Amino acid sequence: MNNHRLDAVHRVFSGRLPRRAAFGRLTRGAAAGLLASVGLKGAGTQHASTQSAAPPAGASAYIVIRRYQLLPDAAMDDLVERVDEGFVSVVSQIPGFQEYLFVDAGNGAHLTISLYDDPSGAEQSTRDAADWAAEAVAELIEGPPEVTTGWVRIHVDADGSMAATPAP
Repeated sequence: MNNHRLDAVHRVFSGRLPRRAAFGRLTRGAAAGLLASVGLKGAGTQHASTQSAAPPAGASAYIVIRRYQLLPDAAMDDLVERVDEGFVSVVSQIPGFQEYLFVDAGNGAHLTISLYDDPSGAEQSTRDAADWAAEAVAELIEGPPEVTTGWVRIHVDADGSMAATPAP
């Protein structure tokens, strides 16, 4: 994982708000993920395709953020190991893949952040995450994730340069 990218993400998420408030804003109002497709009750759906496939001016990537909660008896280290050994290879093979982060937010809460060139990569990532999680980690996670998707409009690298898609 690129530590400069991780530091940049940390600065973006925590620079203006306390960490907990920043994470809350990321997930507030988000629908539950596509784990409903594997039979988990109470899950809603948010499709990445609800936004335009054409990036708005200045967009550098399309992001999907999933917020999960670990079950009380489950171990975060076990989850991290399973994700690293299994899901990372799945998510990184999706066309348009740019980056993947797994964030331990404390108290069993964790976020996954995936960046793709466009919404189709994010949609595939969400489908693949649901399938993989049902097989590999369902006994560790409490219900479906909350999912937020959208175009990245500001992306500042550690060197301060902005990455953006030129306006069409």
